[in-house]
Amino acid sequence: MANGWDKASAIGTWVAAFLAVVALVGVVGPILIWRATKTERHQALDAVDAGEAQNGEYITKGLRVTPSIRLFRKVQVPRLQRAPSLEGQKLEWNNQAVMVSQNSAGWVQFCKALQACKVSPLMGDTLVVRNGKMWLPIHKNWLLTLGIFGRFGSRPDEGKLPMPSKGKLKAAQALPGRGFGMNRKFSLYGRQFLNANWMSGREPSNKVRHIVDVDDYRFSAINGTFGCFWVLDHLSSNPTEPERMYYTGHKEEEIGTIDVDRLGIGALFWLSVGCLPSSWGAVYCLENGDEVAVEEEPDSSRSGVMSRRASITTLSPGVHFGRDDESGYDDEVSVHLPRRASQFVVPSGRKTYLDNRRQPDTIRVFRFNEINERVADLAGVADSLGAENSQTVVYSLDEVDVTDNDRSRLEETTGSTYMPAGSDWVRLGKQSTTLKLQQFTFLERTAAQILAQVLLDLPLAAEGYLINANKTSLCKGMLGNAAQSLPHLLGRVSNDLPSLNVPQASQNDILAKFEGFLDKCLNFRSSRAYFRDLHEMDTILASLLATDERVNAAIGVVTLTNNEFRDIMSQTVRLIPESKDATIELTLGTPATLNVPTVMGAVQRFVVDLGALFPSTPVGAGTVSIKYAHVVFAVLKACLRSAMIETSLDSSPLFTAFLQMNDVVYMG
Repeated sequence: MANGWDKASAIGTWVAAFLAVVALVGVVGPILIWRATKTERHQALDAVDAGEAQNGEYITKGLRVTPSIRLFRKVQVPRLQRAPSLEGQKLEWNNQAVMVSQNSAGWVQFCKALQACKVSPLMGDTLVVRNGKMWLPIHKNWLLTLGIFGRFGSRPDEGKLPMPSKGKLKAAQALPGRGFGMNRKFSLYGRQFLNANWMSGREPSNKVRHIVDVDDYRFSAINGTFGCFWVLDHLSSNPTEPERMYYTGHKEEEIGTIDVDRLGIGALFWLSVGCLPSSWGAVYCLENGDEVAVEEEPDSSRSGVMSRRASITTLSPGVHFGRDDESGYDDEVSVHLPRRASQFVVPSGRKTYLDNRRQPDTIRVFRFNEINERVADLAGVADSLGAENSQTVVYSLDEVDVTDNDRSRLEETTGSTYMPAGSDWVRLGKQSTTLKLQQFTFLERTAAQILAQVLLDLPLAAEGYLINANKTSLCKGMLGNAAQSLPHLLGRVSNDLPSLNVPQASQNDILAKFEGFLDKCLNFRSSRAYFRDLHEMDTILASLLATDERVNAAIGVVTLTNNEFRDIMSQTVRLIPESKDATIELTLGTPATLNVPTVMGAVQRFVVDLGALFPSTPVGAGTVSIKYAHVVFAVLKACLRSAMIETSLDSSPLFTAFLQMNDVVYMG
């Protein structure tokens, strides 16, 4: 009997268990699944899967419960909430990388772009669900790093290569042939070539695009070679909401092939903040050395003691300086002013105490000095990119006092077109506006020529460089003056190329490149096609130079720093067939001189500080004879470098957006 009861009890237990399972699977299970599908996270994941063409394999498939419901999905995306640490790593675009569809979420496209740049951050579940959408938290340093590497800025061609469309070019590129016509030969004799768009600082159709998302937030476009950042317009933002942004990648055919940079990401950073990095570790800041003026006024808190009130024209987040004076106390003043978009090095301001009623000095003289500061907002980026190490020496402009005799000699030059060829000083700023200024600025000749040599030695990139385009930079203005001569020289050389001893086999190809680039100069647009042709022109000219690097350096630095030499060369290229057998001489020594025959047989001697340009190599003695063709191509190459820095991509839009961002932004 007991056995019967035991069997019945066991059967009852099994039946109860079976019914419980049926209830769990048939009733509770669907309820739990239904509740899971109603969570904000599940709906956001569904939106990624259903609403996007691809998810980049960052979300697992999970367990399919119904044809339209999946459970237990995992998210594995790059952990980007912390700033990158890329010291010693060279970013390089993988031209074989497969991009996801432009219909994918912005964070998916951004992660794939990061992967294509051969950057491998740690992976983890870091997506944030907000308002039914998935957002990827990203430290803003990642955005700035990829922005510098990808040349993100305000670009009329949106950073894309032109795509064929019905037999025409779809993208905004300079169309070939517009620079030539019936007036071409006449233009060579006039001044028309001196008025290219790059010298006016204006570019046609360079408008910033905008979008508005579903929450009515407005975003502005910053375009790069492989995508577009959509950054929040802070006038339409809500301070209580986390900062958001979007990213859209270009199509593969719009990206095309991106060449490997010869410069590392650290050097690209220096260029983007307005500095020229050299091959020997020195970095030269092109920002102006602004003066600190301190007015004296009574201080009611101290009987008989004057307080110091400072004003500074340098735009930086915080400048601190102190001074011991005769009264026996230290005064430290902290000045907080708006930040300049791409300023990192703050040049040393000359702490001169002035009467507010006194007019500023007519003559100001500068040299390069190691005295400078760093802007804290960008120091972390520089550290993470390895831009500055123990071997790096950063120089910036520092104002110096000159003797009364030197000041008198400099004042005598302010009314003249040219500086004396043997002067110890070089006039800073734009050539076209210098004589209109009430204040004249000068830089030591040796320092100016070293700066010019750094520009000449800088390895160029087919995609151009992102450089701080500060229009008030005196050093940048000096280096950019030679760009005015480029179209004229290029047109003349193109007309008489066979007279310059160019190898017969390559004459036609070189002539086609010269004329094609001349056309882009006359119809200047800041396009990828322009920068690629500029890079190719630089390579061609390098193959046509003299084998003696001292010769090329001497001609290059004088071209960039002396407008009298440029004007002489502009005159000689009108007579290339007659001048093809002529030579000029380089007299070696400390300093050396470049001896150029001028009108009526006179010889103008331009001083070159070869000892400073080649400090580790003996300059030698004697005289070197230079063929006219080598002179022309060296001048042309220097003018091309001048045009490069004058027409470079502007880093200001990227840095303006960066400095306004919170440390972490959310990409949707």
